[in-house]
Amino acid sequence: SVSIFFAISAIISFGYIFGMLDVLKYGIYLLFYFGIVLLLFFVFKFQTKMLKAMKSVPFIVFVFCSVIYLYFMKDAHLFFWDEYSHWGAFIKEMYYFNHFYDASSVAANLSYPPGISVWDYFIVKPTGFHEGSLYFAYFLILFSSTLIMYEKLSFKQIHWIILVFITQMMLFADFGFGFSSIYVDHVVGAVFAGLILSFIDEKFSIKDLYLFIFPMLALSLIKEAGFVLDLFFLCFVFIIHIVNTSVEKQISYLQSIKNNKK
Repeated sequence: SVSIFFAISAIISFGYIFGMLDVLKYGIYLLFYFGIVLLLFFVFKFQTKMLKAMKSVPFIVFVFCSVIYLYFMKDAHLFFWDEYSHWGAFIKEMYYFNHFYDASSVAANLSYPPGISVWDYFIVKPTGFHEGSLYFAYFLILFSSTLIMYEKLSFKQIHWIILVFITQMMLFADFGFGFSSIYVDHVVGAVFAGLILSFIDEKFSIKDLYLFIFPMLALSLIKEAGFVLDLFFLCFVFIIHIVNTSVEKQISYLQSIKNNKK
């Protein structure tokens, strides 16, 4: 589950670099087809581990929900004001002109970073432009950000899977537009939650902080507020590190006292 979230973050980060180098179209095609080749390589090279991962609750839930969502939203069209004024316009211009939106764009809010549009571009450029595909792109990044909530579950715990799913849907509905818009604010919140959940659930330490470069970069590229949330995440990591270090010292001290008494 973490690998899907990290992979999407890496795509946004590398896609942005390709865009800045003015080779957005070719860079995205490279990422798309290289990703397919890399996936096939891992499937054949690490069959046992990959098979185990594909049988896991997070993977099956993610694939099942993605297929269902794509089926029902494939013919959807943009509806909200901001989707027409800039978010939809950004990706349409990128799709047809193969570069980032600039001062010549007809869209509003040109100061917004292009991170989420890069992810949209990655989805629609190789497959063809459909407005329903934009919603699907948003679904993938939103759902993958909180997919780790299923990490410790098995199919014997079906009641917990249902409860987590309901909780997930309620959170997206209460703190955003669910999966029915291409607004960005709730995406920022979901990616930030993905950072926190990934660090806690996978028991990363401060030494593993470099692994979060792509998710943190992607967060700041989606919207400017993401940079502030990156700082909050770093503060969270350092606080956890300080607390854990203090607890370990206390345990070590108590253990030494106990040994001395013996």
